[in-house]
Amino acid sequence: MMCYADRRGKIVSSGSRRWRQNQECDKGILPLQWQQFAHHYEARGEIMESQKATFETIDEYIATFPEDIQTILEALRATIRAAAPEAEERISYQMPTFALHGNLVYFAALKNHIGFYPTSSGIAAFQQELSRYEGSKGAVRFPINQPLPMDLIRKIVAYRVAENLNRAAAKAQKKARQRKV
Repeated sequence: MMCYADRRGKIVSSGSRRWRQNQECDKGILPLQWQQFAHHYEARGEIMESQKATFETIDEYIATFPEDIQTILEALRATIRAAAPEAEERISYQMPTFALHGNLVYFAALKNHIGFYPTSSGIAAFQQELSRYEGSKGAVRFPINQPLPMDLIRKIVAYRVAENLNRAAAKAQKKARQRKV
């Protein structure tokens, strides 16, 4: 019986009984079958490379892009840095991240947009202003061919800084009360 790997890399028999997955497969055929399917899904961008570049700093991340994108990313970085001067720069989930008592915002350059990820609370607080951009619960996509709304980004980052500082202060007060009791 022939077998192959499905989208998730799971070994599946070519017969109609999928529950027999590993029992009747000719293991010698699997590598060739997997190569054929892997090529198909890789072409569609559905398989991540295991040896993807890893970044240690935001500078390393930005350096991987063309000059015009680097300019946009540096401007975004400077805007975030101005709104949160005490925040630490780091890489998290292979994206540039600013953190202050927890992660504040992430950003990333993609094919057709700059992704900005201020968490769901940052999106909800500025829902009206962000309504003209595509996005989701915790992300907003700024088209790469339009100027970034730096004032809005600055306001969102300032909101996230205040939110994280308030959360850290509340946590410290709670700990202090627990110690007294």
